[in-house]
Amino acid sequence: MSNTKKFSVIYADPPWKYSDKQSAGNRGAEFKYPCMTIAELIHFRVDGRCVYDLAAENSVCFLWTTGPMMPEALKLLASWGHR
Repeated sequence: MSNTKKFSVIYADPPWKYSDKQSAGNRGAEFKYPCMTIAELIHFRVDGRCVYDLAAENSVCFLWTTGPMMPEALKLLASWGHR
């Protein structure tokens, strides 16, 4: 990928880290794949570039989230330059 390429459409399905992980059992995202905090997602890099730098002007971001993570999702979108 070119290091200067910008994208008009970004699809993101972040591995949200929930704070209510149960101490027993094998349910929940963290038992299936590594999860990331909101701070880690904000600073996430693709080929050394933050998501904000990957987005073209007037781009759109389709962000997967769940109800409990909506406040964090809005914060993440804003940090990536979307509203």
